[in-house]
Amino acid sequence: MRFTALAGLRPSRVAALCVGALVASGLALATAGGANAYDYPGQDQIDAARAAVSSQASTVAQLDAAVAELEKALHDAEASQLLAADQYAQAQGDLENAQAQLVTANQRADEADAALATARAQLAYVAQAAYREGGGMGQLGAVVTADGFEDAVTSSEVISRASDEMATVVQRVQAAELVATTMRDAAVKAADRATAAKASASDAYDQAESAARAAQQAFTDADTVRNDAVSALAHLRGTTVALEQARQDGLADVRDAQRRADAKKAQDDADASAGGGSHNPAPTKSDDPKPPKSDDPEPTKTEEPKPTDPPKPPAPSGDWKSTATQGQKAAAKALTLMGLPYRLGGTGPTYYDCSGLTMMSWKSAGLSIQRSSQMQYNSTTHVSFSKLRKGDLLFYGTDRNAKKIYHVAIYVGNGLVAEATKPGSLSVVRAYDAPWRIDDLIPVAGRP
Repeated sequence: MRFTALAGLRPSRVAALCVGALVASGLALATAGGANAYDYPGQDQIDAARAAVSSQASTVAQLDAAVAELEKALHDAEASQLLAADQYAQAQGDLENAQAQLVTANQRADEADAALATARAQLAYVAQAAYREGGGMGQLGAVVTADGFEDAVTSSEVISRASDEMATVVQRVQAAELVATTMRDAAVKAADRATAAKASASDAYDQAESAARAAQQAFTDADTVRNDAVSALAHLRGTTVALEQARQDGLADVRDAQRRADAKKAQDDADASAGGGSHNPAPTKSDDPKPPKSDDPEPTKTEEPKPTDPPKPPAPSGDWKSTATQGQKAAAKALTLMGLPYRLGGTGPTYYDCSGLTMMSWKSAGLSIQRSSQMQYNSTTHVSFSKLRKGDLLFYGTDRNAKKIYHVAIYVGNGLVAEATKPGSLSVVRAYDAPWRIDDLIPVAGRP
């Protein structure tokens, strides 16, 4: 008997099976019906900045701070979007695993049924043979009708052997029945798991779509408030909007430089904790082919306040399975995928999400890795940035927290990574210490 995962079911209508799991993960997102103005992350900062712009008493310093807070609003909204996308990737990976387990369970159930049928056929054959050969008579009757002592002994031995063979076959049938029952039960449970995983993946997809809408709303609102803030600053300082915009860009560059310095320190700390020194590779000239250019705009610059009690950097550890040659192949494959659009849950050949791109790049090198960013971090060996080689994976998690990873990129050499960034963008090559998400760069890489 073969079991399925209810392929015709509309799993988005069975979201109740997995809402609890997503809520337990701490993922707070807008409802699937749309991005409510008060639901998305970043709303508090946007409201505060709007109030500062509206207030006639606001100072230049207050408006400068409001602009910086708008960066945080975008950071929060985008992080929520990417975390939801990674939750979907993980749910999709769980679904694929459950479906594979279902296929295996069905195959084993079929094999067990076939073995049971064979055992029963053997039992029938032995029974028939025993009957034809007189095995159906009692042993005492066979001895009584025997022609002499020698014949009686021979008949007893034949019947004993037949009886032993019959008992063996019966035991074989009983064992086959037990195995078949167990395998059928396993197939039923595998089908249930696949059905639940399908519903979970569908609900995670809905949540990720909702997060994307919320993030877009945050971008729109923040951009409007920022323009108003720049205009208000220009008025307060007696200058033009263009000049004030240039000043704000300069302040953003200062914040970006501080973020890079903080990221470098976190990497050095992780490296030192493993006894590896503090060298950090920077983009330099080499014989590597130049990465393809992309017209994808530079991701919005964002800022995240430093946590009061920052998590301790994870230390490099363990051994890895991959070779340097495989890493080079994975990196080379990733470069061929640049310029392709991001799609939630995409694993190619024309659309990718971040972990889908890294997974398929490594698959081309002959090594299977997990599906989501978080799963890839958990299943790879952690190496310091001073030991980076092509193919290593770089991860991003809120406040550099390894338990809140939402994005992954693949190192392609020369201080560069290739990545599928976010919905609405194309896959790009960039410096790994570029401003985008630098606040959240985990200070160790992952090596499959």
